[in-house]
Amino acid sequence: MHSFYIDIIHNKKAILNKEDAHHARRVLRLKDGEEIAVVSNGIRYSAKYSTEDSAVYITGKLPSNEPQVKITLYQGFAKGDRMDYIVQKCTEIGVNAIVPVYFSRCVVQDADKKIPRLNRIAREAASQSQRNVIPTVHNAISVEMLAEALAEHEQAIIPWEEAKGKGLRQIYKGAKDVAIIIGPEGGIAPEEINMLQAEPITLGQRILRTETAGLVAAAGIFLLSGDLE
Repeated sequence: MHSFYIDIIHNKKAILNKEDAHHARRVLRLKDGEEIAVVSNGIRYSAKYSTEDSAVYITGKLPSNEPQVKITLYQGFAKGDRMDYIVQKCTEIGVNAIVPVYFSRCVVQDADKKIPRLNRIAREAASQSQRNVIPTVHNAISVEMLAEALAEHEQAIIPWEEAKGKGLRQIYKGAKDVAIIIGPEGGIAPEEINMLQAEPITLGQRILRTETAGLVAAAGIFLLSGDLE
């Protein structure tokens, strides 16, 4: 079932925006009366599509498919198209928000120019994976700002290649608001690790790339919380 995001529902009717209307008509070639799903204000509805005016008519409410655990990924800004991959795949799996971080070993220093594109990628991935929520990709922050932000979360973990003996199974005990901190390609400097009130963990004996580590850590938490069953 194809899914679209809408802002306003009035009398059980809503109009797709210009981009979505074009996608429905020219790419998906939806037929008149075809059943679709629409999401408004975090609520998912069943609806029927109208070819006459690109309108949708609400027919019922669908259950939420959002994870029970709210994960915020604090990601060291990666170069090239790696951030595209991170945003797309972490959105698909259920991450709630993504915050780029300027660690000392980050190569990229113009992250904010890429934020609008990354939010478009998040929207497309959320629609494809039928999320009730579109994760927000925030403007990049410093390590000092990250240290302050971690206090707002119930638990904060930091996969680190030098962490020994403690994996997700030992550290995660059912928290509902979790921060995951992932370093850039060059890793996180030891002095930055010491600045952060987060539990270093291992993700196994193999060293993961920056674009893989956050996805693996989030998947592990969702598995342990029962969300992948």
